Amino acid sequence: MCDAAVFGFPNAPDIPLEQRNLGLHDQRRALAWVQANARAFGGDPAKVTIWGESAGSMSVDLHMHAAAAALPEAKADRGPAPAPSFRAAIMSSGEYSFGMLSLASRPDDSRSWDAVVEQVGCSGRRGADKDVPTARRGGTLACMGNVSTGALLQAMHRAGVAYSPIADGITVPSGRAAAWRQGRTARVPVLSTTMAEEGRALVNRNVTMERFLEVYLPQPLVSAAQRDAILKYYRDGVGRGRRRRGPALETDFDVAAAIYTAFHWQCPMRLLARASASVPAADDDDDDDVARKEKKKQPVWRGYFNASIAELLPPEFHWLGKFHGADLYAFARYFRGMVGAFVRNPAAGPGWPATGEQAYLPFDVASLGDVGDVKTGGATPVNGTELDASCALYEDIYPLLEKVMG
Repeated sequence: MCDAAVFGFPNAPDIPLEQRNLGLHDQRRALAWVQANARAFGGDPAKVTIWGESAGSMSVDLHMHAAAAALPEAKADRGPAPAPSFRAAIMSSGEYSFGMLSLASRPDDSRSWDAVVEQVGCSGRRGADKDVPTARRGGTLACMGNVSTGALLQAMHRAGVAYSPIADGITVPSGRAAAWRQGRTARVPVLSTTMAEEGRALVNRNVTMERFLEVYLPQPLVSAAQRDAILKYYRDGVGRGRRRRGPALETDFDVAAAIYTAFHWQCPMRLLARASASVPAADDDDDDDVARKEKKKQPVWRGYFNASIAELLPPEFHWLGKFHGADLYAFARYFRGMVGAFVRNPAAGPGWPATGEQAYLPFDVASLGDVGDVKTGGATPVNGTELDASCALYEDIYPLLEKVMG
């Protein structure tokens, strides 16, 4: 959610903690506005689906948690709560509950804020912008409020800082992974998707493996033995046990992009989908029939976009492959139809088996695009166990990250 940057997540000491995640509060207001005004535009407030891509998908995840207050068990503890402001959710390439990308900013970590304050001259020392006064009446926050949008954008670029939601315990609650497993999120149908090569547009093309490991697989979070196993899988195609052979990649960039794709995007989404699928549907709360409840798990569908738009790009960008965000272009027409079907009838799904659907296991993930040497124009169920084979490399790391997140 760094897309909103300092405007959406200003971790400023002068702002009360409960008000710092402005981006999420704005989204909540937007959802409330839709509920209040949908009928005026011919819509139905009872048939709202929320959808986000990348950082937007992370927001969707957090709104799923925010809606947990409407669950029966929450009502028992806190009194009546409003129903969720949506009946279904679509999460495209992003979540905020599992893995390293879901690490929220600490309330006491104001480094990104301080860096921009310094750049625009609001810290009492002259920054890089010579046309911005060094002293403003009203303090740092008032000073920042008088800086133009353009100047702030330039300052963020110069400072090289990133912004993420702050762990405020309100819009960003703790224990989010556990909440998914325990059904303490909005209990609505979920459609989730990831790209086959998310990392190719997100990892520096000149990255060295030493630097990549230092940043994304740091010790002691990841042991030397785990690092070796991960690199052997991707470089040498060496797997262990029933794990399929790895891709045998050559360059540091190719290996880093593949690790980044699996560790930060594909495998966390797998964890979320499985957790969500294990939770009974909301209308099963008063059902004592165990067998019947087992058949009515919380519906969640998972898609895997495996198509490239390289032919639409200049030759110098063909190396991007099936990159983060390419799904919006590669499958524009199909995507619209798929999403439209899901929005109209979320419980029926997008047209392929739901995650964990016993009759179809292990073919409970849809490949959207190429399947081996076959090019398709729609969804083809594939073996999820084989597709996610590399996730076994990281299965011991995610619980450690979960402890760090709290």
